[in-house]
Amino acid sequence: MTVLGRPEAPRAPRVEEVRSETVVLSWDQPNNNGADITGYTLRTNTGQEHACATTTCTFDGLKNNVKYTFTVVATNEVGDSEPSPRSREARPDEKPDKPEPPTLDFDDSALIVSWTNRSYTDRSPIECVNLEISPAPTDGVTQKTCQTGGRITWTGLENGTAYTVSVQAKNKAPDPSDWSDPSAPETPAAPPAQPAPPTATRVNTAVGGQITVEWTAPANNGDAVKEYTLTEYQDGAMTRTLKETGTRKVIQDLSTNSTYTYTVQARNKAGDSPVSGQSNEVVPYGTPDTPGTPSAALGSNTSGQANVSWNRVAAVRGTGERYEVQANGAGARDAGNTTSYTYTGLSNGTSYTFQVRACNAYICSDWSAASGAVIPYGPPPTPSISANGGDRQVTFTWDGRATNGRAIKSVRVTGAFTSSATNGSRSVSTGYSSRLEACVVVTDTENQTARKCAAATSDARPDPKATVTHGSRVSNGECSHASCAYFLVNVSDFDAGSHQVACWAGDTPEVKGWHDIISHARTWAGSSKSSYTFPANGSVQLRCFFGHPGTPVRVLIDGKEYGVTNWWNG
Repeated sequence: MTVLGRPEAPRAPRVEEVRSETVVLSWDQPNNNGADITGYTLRTNTGQEHACATTTCTFDGLKNNVKYTFTVVATNEVGDSEPSPRSREARPDEKPDKPEPPTLDFDDSALIVSWTNRSYTDRSPIECVNLEISPAPTDGVTQKTCQTGGRITWTGLENGTAYTVSVQAKNKAPDPSDWSDPSAPETPAAPPAQPAPPTATRVNTAVGGQITVEWTAPANNGDAVKEYTLTEYQDGAMTRTLKETGTRKVIQDLSTNSTYTYTVQARNKAGDSPVSGQSNEVVPYGTPDTPGTPSAALGSNTSGQANVSWNRVAAVRGTGERYEVQANGAGARDAGNTTSYTYTGLSNGTSYTFQVRACNAYICSDWSAASGAVIPYGPPPTPSISANGGDRQVTFTWDGRATNGRAIKSVRVTGAFTSSATNGSRSVSTGYSSRLEACVVVTDTENQTARKCAAATSDARPDPKATVTHGSRVSNGECSHASCAYFLVNVSDFDAGSHQVACWAGDTPEVKGWHDIISHARTWAGSSKSSYTFPANGSVQLRCFFGHPGTPVRVLIDGKEYGVTNWWNG
């Protein structure tokens, strides 16, 4: 006879797998006590039951995120065993769904990663997320695990490199969610570096008022410069800002009388760079207008100068307005900031035209058209006249032809003689030691006169001279020697007229010593004086004669001795 009994109680079931709303359990088959086990029944701590045919059973229909324990009862034909001990706790759960990609915001060498966790009622809530970045940062770490809060800053990245980030959610389920799709790429960046001071250059145009400003793009620190802010300073005061996308700006309609400087600031997505230093100073000058035709005239002082006047130009196009004047295309003079100028240093009698140009501190206009011609003039030069005394005459030489910008219309000589010749020489007869004067007056076409006089004295009377030579031979009983001849007196510079003359000789055989050859007297008072008429210059044969060769002879004229000589030999 066989005795049958209920199965013995199984050992506690083992939790093999936990899934969403499902737990898979297994257990060991207990002793059946003589009757085959026909099935098993699993029971939860919440009272749910599930029939199982084998020692491995899937218990589904559970609630996620609820802790369960399980017991198992074996059944044979006799009946049910006692319940097994309880299993360990099992909590059915489902991993989070695949998250949406995170959002990225840039920072300096970093990204701000943001994500949103879904809320669930059918599973455990998301507790944290895993993040994965691509490409790998410089430290090689590509993941951050179990991040909470919905936002982190991922540092240590390279500015200028585009990154993507994926997110993976984790709840109490054994497995995390699938990885999200990569985020949209984002590039870490900082504001651009400070630009170098820009370079300002005047645009070379006649009207001026234009400056070209150029600068070098600074380091962009991870993001291309999107815009530049150009700030303008006029005479040191900020006047305006200009927005530019390039690195060059031509600025127009500026004041040609002001000094300009510029600064530049770069902007990218991260913000504004520091402002650069100021550029070099530039005055956008232009070329002054060309003045109109000037006027030229002689002033009250007509000698060597002319007065030039003009109108100011409408536009100087620069600081430092001034004007220059030139004569006959040369000799530019700085007239300063005025509209008239006395041009000196001109040559009287030369025709001059004048031109003027306007200048600023940097450049001058073209020369104007030429003025009408003027001819400077001064007083006529003093004429030349000289006087030289001579033998009973004075010779005058004059010249009144010199001019000083105007023609001479008349020359008049008065005084010792008269003449209207422009130049010449004239000898005027007079006596000895006679002073004569003549004056020359010149008059030019402006009726200006100049006068000069000259005077001289004729020569003084020269000392009269007389020499004795032999005259006609004498042939009579009183003188028979071959040297017998009359005294011939040769006079010069004598007063023409009657003179008392005595003939004298030296030692003779008859008389010793000087004596009158007629009376043998040794004194003038006792001599035999005769009256003769002498010319001023010439010869007179006397009535006295002599015939002693080699004997010194002389004549006394009006008591004065003349012409000592030795008598001829015949």
